[in-house]
Amino acid sequence: MAIRAEVVDTNIVEIGKEVNFVSLDGPEILFGSDSIFKTKSINLNSASSITSLDSDKYYTVFTIKFSSQGFLTLKCGTDAFLKYIKHSRLTPAPLEVKERMSGLAMIGAALVGIVIFSVLFGGGNSSGNSKTLSQNEMAKVCKAYIGEIFGKPTSIIENYKNQDGLTYVRYTRNVDNTRWSYVCDMSNGSIAWAGWMNDTQEWGRWRYEDETKLSYDQSTNSISFVMNDTGSKVVVQL
Repeated sequence: MAIRAEVVDTNIVEIGKEVNFVSLDGPEILFGSDSIFKTKSINLNSASSITSLDSDKYYTVFTIKFSSQGFLTLKCGTDAFLKYIKHSRLTPAPLEVKERMSGLAMIGAALVGIVIFSVLFGGGNSSGNSKTLSQNEMAKVCKAYIGEIFGKPTSIIENYKNQDGLTYVRYTRNVDNTRWSYVCDMSNGSIAWAGWMNDTQEWGRWRYEDETKLSYDQSTNSISFVMNDTGSKVVVQL
């Protein structure tokens, strides 16, 4: 599961001031390039140290230092920091920023520049099945997932934004006319959510305890997932 972290400060030239977030996916720190079809990365294991600067039960601010004197200060959920980052095995080496073509590049070339966010799912009733989801299909899955968690019909949930591979949805609660917003991450064949905190006006932590695997059934052209708390299976017709 990739971890999305806010960039607080850095002296790494390749991570320009316009980069507000990075994604920590295993040993790689991924961030944007000058093209939506390219991704730059730094190997986390090449860091010389990881130091926590400020932490509470919700968020942790930490600095990653590299042997070349480069540093990157990030903010992410405390649970994610403790589980995936704090105890990383570091093998200090000179800082190297790599650029690679993402899977989107091949899709984009085939579609002559039309952007589609891609998520591949294995599983379903036939082995080897896979599905490339459009933004509209990702919205259907996200709305079904959020609706199941909060007991809301998908008919009242709207997809209001798609950005950086994430799907944003919201609904208005009838009892008090308050708006509730959520974001879904469907990377690596699973889905997890975070919620907008109306009191602090910021996004909350990723709720990894609710993360669940997505499976695609080619015969019915549907995505299914099982809710961790109830064990109920949800099927989304694409």
